[in-house]
Amino acid sequence: MRIPNNVLKQKLKNVYFILGSNCGGKTSMARALAEAHDMVHYSADDHYWPHRRLTNEKDQPNMNRPFIDWDEYFSRDPEQQAEWLLKCKDEELPMIILDLITLCEKEDKKIVADIHNAGALIEAIADWDRVIYLYASDDTVRKDFFNREDKLPLLNVIENKTKNPKEALENLLETVSKIADIEREEALRSQFKSHERTSGTDFEKRKAMVEKHFNL
Repeated sequence: MRIPNNVLKQKLKNVYFILGSNCGGKTSMARALAEAHDMVHYSADDHYWPHRRLTNEKDQPNMNRPFIDWDEYFSRDPEQQAEWLLKCKDEELPMIILDLITLCEKEDKKIVADIHNAGALIEAIADWDRVIYLYASDDTVRKDFFNREDKLPLLNVIENKTKNPKEALENLLETVSKIADIEREEALRSQFKSHERTSGTDFEKRKAMVEKHFNL
């Protein structure tokens, strides 16, 4: 069964989408908007593993790809690893959309959702003033990737579960950088407003810009 995009758009009419790359400031911005405007915050990163439990190898082969150990995971060619991770996100997207529809039916409030990418689908299910892309410069991605508490377990795995932590760490950062490049290009190709985060970005000015764009 395929749900027509116009139906999805109606179901998601109370959702404001913040898309973009790692370290782009999506979650921080969504959290700040939710607090300032009494919105419900949905962060896709919080739902990956519950979504993963709904999958199977036939329908979501990338989300179910097995790895022998952490060394295999962190030693893959960064370009191949980036491609695989983006395919995982593509497979997860329908589950994110279903979550948002369910949330819209439960909550009598506006919803601000931060997710990585939605491909061409977002142009069919959301208006211009309901979407913004927040991405980061390459230097910012590399410098800030592990400056989040939710990334510390990953750093702990690299330091304690790989044979060559330094090499594994550099491989991961190269992978993350490649994903950020792809997501940045998606943002710039889209019809939607976008904004780059750098080391000099003022959060409050950026927040005011997003609020104005969303008409909040």
